[in-house]
Amino acid sequence: SLRAATPALLRSSRRTAATAARFAQHGAPTRGRVTLDANVAVRAVGATDVAVRMRFAAVHPADLNVVQGTYATLPSALPAVGGSEGVGEVTKVGASVRDVRVGQRVVVAAGGDAGGTWCTEGVYDAAHVFAVPDGVQDEYAAAAAVAPCTALRMLDEFGADLRDGDTLIQNAATSTVGAAVFQLAKLRGVRTINVVREQPGMAELVERLKAHGADIVITDAYLGTPDYRRLVADLPAPKLALNGTGGRSATDVARALAPGGRLVTYGAMSRRPVTLPSSLFVHSGISAHGFSLARWAHQRDRAEFAATLGQIFSLVADSKLRLWFETHDFNDFDAALQRAQEPYRGRKILLKF
Repeated sequence: SLRAATPALLRSSRRTAATAARFAQHGAPTRGRVTLDANVAVRAVGATDVAVRMRFAAVHPADLNVVQGTYATLPSALPAVGGSEGVGEVTKVGASVRDVRVGQRVVVAAGGDAGGTWCTEGVYDAAHVFAVPDGVQDEYAAAAAVAPCTALRMLDEFGADLRDGDTLIQNAATSTVGAAVFQLAKLRGVRTINVVREQPGMAELVERLKAHGADIVITDAYLGTPDYRRLVADLPAPKLALNGTGGRSATDVARALAPGGRLVTYGAMSRRPVTLPSSLFVHSGISAHGFSLARWAHQRDRAEFAATLGQIFSLVADSKLRLWFETHDFNDFDAALQRAQEPYRGRKILLKF
């Protein structure tokens, strides 16, 4: 039974049951911590709400951080439904909802008190629900609102001055954000230096990334060596460095920046702090910034986020942006949760309902 109500899944006088993956306390996202409950009540649809029958939901690193209790924004009450992004079909809309209709495919970009997406059905405020156009398959729609939008917004916010022939450098290049970055940069004529961890199948990985738009692919250990400097000798030094890893890798990509370059941190997959020498600020004049898509969206109206998502949908429909997925049946949630924490996946984990 529910110990505390959560906004997306509540007791109501007209009980509708959903199956949901929930956690009752914070800690390591392991089997037993997040459990499937087949009898979670779905709250009634209010005037500004949308009821959605989910088709696919993504499992993001940030979702795991929420379970751990280490993410910046956490549910105000437990148990809570996990997940922050997914795609489904509208089954009911509130009287004041105008942007979506019953039967329409929609993206849900929520999480936390806005409602988790690891559930067969949920009710969400319409501010977190966006129509999916024809030509975008469900799997792409299920992972379009977080990672690709993060990549696009960082390029627009911090790379607006990048021109054809300019260079950027990024770590975490095998992540979904990283893959979106080098593809979007390619469309703008911006060359990318993509830093990855040494891992099994490196030759095949490098070939795959380059086939989809990555210009240079190197390992952390290679960055900053004499061989690296010879490799990039004919390129302009990067004006922009994107950091999703933290730790030593963040320091190294910052060192690769041109004078006046910008380091933007959007993640911390290594769980290590970003440490930068004073000389980079004093003598090279670099600047360091942080970016959170959730914070960006909170500071803007729904229409601006919808426009960003619309750009991603257009690129997907035109086959100009590709994402990589690994799908798991929702009933096999434990396997999906374990797989999402394994290294060297190179694919976004999706739950299929």
